[in-house]
Amino acid sequence: MVTITLDRPEKKNALDSQTWIELDRAFADVAADPDDRALILTGAGGNFSAGADLSGGQTGKGLTGRRLQPIVQEMRVVGEIIMRLQRIPKPTLAKVDGVAVGVGLGLALACDLVLASDRARFSEIFAKRGLALDGGNSWLLPRLVGLRKAKELAYFADMIGAKEAEAMGLVNRVVPAAELDALADEWGTRLASGPTLAFGLSKRLLDASSTVTFEQALEDEAHHVHDRGHARRDRRLPGAPRAAIPRLLRGTRRGPSPLGARWGEKEGMATVRWKRSGTFGREPRLDGGRERSQVVEPTELLVHQRVIDGAVFVHQHVAGSGYLQEPFTQ
Repeated sequence: MVTITLDRPEKKNALDSQTWIELDRAFADVAADPDDRALILTGAGGNFSAGADLSGGQTGKGLTGRRLQPIVQEMRVVGEIIMRLQRIPKPTLAKVDGVAVGVGLGLALACDLVLASDRARFSEIFAKRGLALDGGNSWLLPRLVGLRKAKELAYFADMIGAKEAEAMGLVNRVVPAAELDALADEWGTRLASGPTLAFGLSKRLLDASSTVTFEQALEDEAHHVHDRGHARRDRRLPGAPRAAIPRLLRGTRRGPSPLGARWGEKEGMATVRWKRSGTFGREPRLDGGRERSQVVEPTELLVHQRVIDGAVFVHQHVAGSGYLQEPFTQ
């Protein structure tokens, strides 16, 4: 399981150019790394994100940290980053505390699931800034709350509370703020321990459901079941440790970074050990063309947290996990 934390609490985690650059790298890494089986996206300091940082960035640089270019091109880059999140072929979960507005709300809604604290607040704030919707909100919002409600939220740009957001379908569940971390960890662990390939195929089917006919959906399901069966024969069993994990010391990097980033001088890494209980995996064996299952004891997980000052992303990589394996007949 990987947790990405936006950490600019003094700006309510407003998204500046450096944050966009790091998000782009992080989303690409999670999508490509088979050991990253689920993603939690959250914010530090009691807020998710106040949206785009419009206060001005580096001289000569645009919104996304690249050289100055027309704003339409800048927004295309932002769109590509959010699309990268939405297309990660693994379960994604937004953990929202405090404000989630504008493009920050777009990031949350691009996740598969959204958990919120009872003090969370949401707004499509663009109209109050004289702007049209961006960050994928024009596509995501009506699919979640319906077209007329989406127009109401977009036109008036009101701030809505967590319970109202839950009632209209913006979030999956609202819990007291003191319980948010525990519930997110529980859901994240369950997702990371589940059948990642099956989750990814179901995600693709559900995301495409509003644009295909029922007949096409049935055909797509048939093909995905076929693809899933073939993929199982060659998959690497979950629970295999990483081949190598870089060792990072404050001010020093040894070995390549899994994000391919050039880390700053104030980078550090902390390691903790913990155990997952109540979850069991199965080791498959082939016997007459059928996989049989053998119960494996709960595995011990090694969690790595990476912190980058300025735009902090905390990565928790599961070094061992099991999941429920269904039988497969050849």
